[in-house]
Amino acid sequence: MEILSDLAINAIYDLVKSGFSKAYNNVKLVFRNKNIDDDIIKLVHEAIKDKSKDEFANVEELKEYLNKIFTSKKINTIQNSPNSIIVTESQNTNITIQNINKISKPKKEKFIFSGTIGTSHAQKVYIKYLIDRYNEFKESHEKGKMNYSIIYSNIKQKFKMKWDDIPVERFEELVDFLKAKINKTIIGKNNISQKHINYESFEEFKEKYL
Repeated sequence: MEILSDLAINAIYDLVKSGFSKAYNNVKLVFRNKNIDDDIIKLVHEAIKDKSKDEFANVEELKEYLNKIFTSKKINTIQNSPNSIIVTESQNTNITIQNINKISKPKKEKFIFSGTIGTSHAQKVYIKYLIDRYNEFKESHEKGKMNYSIIYSNIKQKFKMKWDDIPVERFEELVDFLKAKINKTIIGKNNISQKHINYESFEEFKEKYL
């Protein structure tokens, strides 16, 4: 049984081809509401984060590549069953079968205050883009010790609230804060010295992706 559906692989292919950030949070968005295990998402992220947009000629090539990755990691799951069975192949070729009874709890929906960045789709997506851009620049120099949540703590420390609870009137202030953080990374500084662009403006981003 295949781990990823054709729909999921098509979405991953679009992400690779778009040239948009392949940071972990963007890969995770592809699997939103698809009940995919976090370990699978991490594996997909590791598999594609360094791939160029011209590396795969079509979806089938990407699918074949991902299947090889999963095979090499010896992952084989049977999903969508009330009593899920996870089959893992160990190095000595013994097969271990584990029955897992999962009770899914209803997710608590976050209350979003009116007039906040969380209620503005364009502003919310752009802020996520800048956050992912920052993490993408940082992770290239902090592999193995990268803390992806630190930027959210930095925002909360500066604005005294979570990023999506910040009023829309302070959107530009948050944008400037994140751009400054990106510019201070090693890659950001190198790009500036070579006159390369670190990020797209809000207007450019909306025109391209929204």
